[in-house]
This record gives sequence, C-alpha cells and structure tokens, in this order.
Amino acid sequence: MENPFRPSAGATPPEILGRAGLLDEFDYGLRLGSGAPGLLTIFTGARGIGKTVMLGAAHDTSPKDMEFLHAMAKDDKPSVAGDIGRRLGAKTNLVANYRTRLLAAGLIESVGHGKIDFAIPGLRRYLSSKPAG
Repeated sequence: MENPFRPSAGATPPEILGRAGLLDEFDYGLRLGSGAPGLLTIFTGARGIGKTVMLGAAHDTSPKDMEFLHAMAKDDKPSVAGDIGRRLGAKTNLVANYRTRLLAAGLIESVGHGKIDFAIPGLRRYLSSKPAG
C-alpha cells in the first residue's frame, strides 16, 4: 500500500479546525511573559498532524488581527467592513489591510460585496466568550 501522506512542511491548510483552545493557551502564555507558568507549551504528535501549522497560526495572528476579529464577533451575522472600521476607529486602508491578512490566513471569508464572515465554525462564539485585548 502506498503511503497517502504528502509532506507539505508547515504549509497552511485552507482551514484549521478544532485548534482554537490550543492557540488561545499559546497566546496566553506569550502575553504573560518570560517565567510565567503558562508560557511553556509543547506540541507533540505524529508526523503530518499539523504541529508546524499550529505554530505558524499562533505566530501569524497579531494583537491587531485579534482586535479586528473581536470587532467582527460583535455582529451576529456577516460583518460590513465599514462597521468594523468605525468600531476600531480605523481608516479604510487599515481595515482593508487586516481584512486581506485574515482572508489569507483562512480565518475569515468574503461573503458578498463589502461583507466578511468567520471561516472557522464556532470562532464568533469563541471570541464572544473571551475579553478583547
């Protein structure tokens, strides 16, 4: 039988499912700083399960990205980019930059002209249950 595994060495998949809790713990440890008990995080597992992808996702989501996502989570339906800009007090070009970053990261998706929504099921609910910042 031929091995179905095709190594992609950390290439980000279209979606990262079921890892929000791990990313939250990793981010929490980084925010606490050096010497914090929550700082140590170990990702283990068999080859090909997404350890490198998890580290990339944790690294790639900046605090400003999180502010944008929290602003989106205030809506109970797809968000309008202009509304997010008003909530953040951000100019149109800055909103467009974060929208582009989060689309590329697979965290949000375009769902119509000027509208975006979470690409990961449950992310809106998860972010709504966590304080921003």
